[in-house]
Amino acid sequence: MEYYYTPSENVFESENKLYLRDFEFKHLAKVLRKKTGDIVFITDGNKNIYQCVITEIGKMKLL
Repeated sequence: MEYYYTPSENVFESENKLYLRDFEFKHLAKVLRKKTGDIVFITDGNKNIYQCVITEIGKMKLL
């Protein structure tokens, strides 16, 4: 299982959302060609792991 990283300031638990930017965004969207609806596992580096469904891929961030 692969885990991807986003800093905790990009995690909005109250809204049930998180964002990937920079390297992780480019890796998932451009290299791995993940698409809307794909499931990924994200960690914030604080021992939290989130199972996420990609709902939107923008120019500079993945939601």
